[in-house]
Amino acid sequence: MKPENRFTDSPSTSFWRDWLVRRHVELLVILFVVVQPFGESFYLPVIILLLLSLNGFYREGIRSLPNLSLYMSVALLLTVPLLIASVSAYKVDKTLITTLYFMLYTVAGVYVIRRFAKSFSADFLFYGIAAILMFWTFDALIQYFVGHNLFGWPYNGYRLTGIFHPKIRIGIVFAHLSPFLIEAGRRLSLRSGQNWHWLLLAPYFAVVLLSGSRSAWLTLLVVWFVYAVILLRRRDIKTIGQILLILAVSIGTSMLISDKLKNRLEQTLSGLSTDPEAINTATSLRIEAWQGAWQLFLDYPVTGVGVKALGDLGFQRGYTSISFGHAHLYGLDVLMVTGIIGLIAYLVAFGLVFWKAAVSVWYETKAFPFWLAAGAMMLPFNMHWEFYGVRSIAWLWMLLFIAFAVEYRYQNKTSTKTKTIGH
Repeated sequence: MKPENRFTDSPSTSFWRDWLVRRHVELLVILFVVVQPFGESFYLPVIILLLLSLNGFYREGIRSLPNLSLYMSVALLLTVPLLIASVSAYKVDKTLITTLYFMLYTVAGVYVIRRFAKSFSADFLFYGIAAILMFWTFDALIQYFVGHNLFGWPYNGYRLTGIFHPKIRIGIVFAHLSPFLIEAGRRLSLRSGQNWHWLLLAPYFAVVLLSGSRSAWLTLLVVWFVYAVILLRRRDIKTIGQILLILAVSIGTSMLISDKLKNRLEQTLSGLSTDPEAINTATSLRIEAWQGAWQLFLDYPVTGVGVKALGDLGFQRGYTSISFGHAHLYGLDVLMVTGIIGLIAYLVAFGLVFWKAAVSVWYETKAFPFWLAAGAMMLPFNMHWEFYGVRSIAWLWMLLFIAFAVEYRYQNKTSTKTKTIGH
């Protein structure tokens, strides 16, 4: 066979090979989202990024790298206190392993920053993740109305699980990825000149509500508040009205079809009172976990007690009546695990991310949806996951280094103030 007739030399093969080279990082990020329902398979894209990053250091060293001072500052602020905490940690091995995770994620992120500086398609990333979210949305609604989803997993009768069954995780994932779906809808609206794309948010909101996760509701509220600020600054009252109408319809319809959701909303609102029992109910009985975490902090106030201590040590010392997996509050979790040193470092790191998010939102830079997602993931009042848990670490770092990568690529170029959307 002549070389020019080989399949590998065909134009179509060359096109797809070049396309994969250009878009492989975006594909890995999308893969990270796709495999979230399937155990710890989310490690796969992260491991690939880590290997690519190590290979990049081997072949190119630190050449062609942008200024990583802010990125490394955030990484050190989140990592060094864990290393210090290992001195007094209840479980030294797990604390050191978690520290290693932070280091490896930092290295993996360098490749994303390096690659996005050369090639990046925001549209591909937004539309890809939005498509996944919409598929999961309708799959979850089928589960609610039919009794099982497309994969045969049943509705548990009180909270939607969708493709994440039996884990009650879909609301949290949806809330943290909401900037991607909202941004995809905004871009479609700009391109078409129509606002019907916002209607897709109605079933999405409904799934978050029916998931029953109060933390997801709060996170989604924060994200929408930011977008409302942007729309108000642009005096886009029409779009605000349309979105508020969609939100009202979603809430109203969800409450009509689910008495359990209605009761959960009422319990949540009761938390605004001063009744300790009402507050405990509104926070899903988390007050005892908070009290136990606080007592452990008092035992190790400076360097902390390390990761995975609350469940065993808190219970052994009588601080909690049951074995809690974590403090159920990011800020308190950090305080208990890494002490005052870690809390100060965490707040400084969060402050840096919050500042970048605030500046990018105010000037509507191309990086603002990514900073918004990263900032929401770092919020000190997040209650759903353990801050130092393997899944939350993966989400935190994936969103962080995407935000840094897009920031380095575009710097201060505007995204939403113009009608033209670049790639």
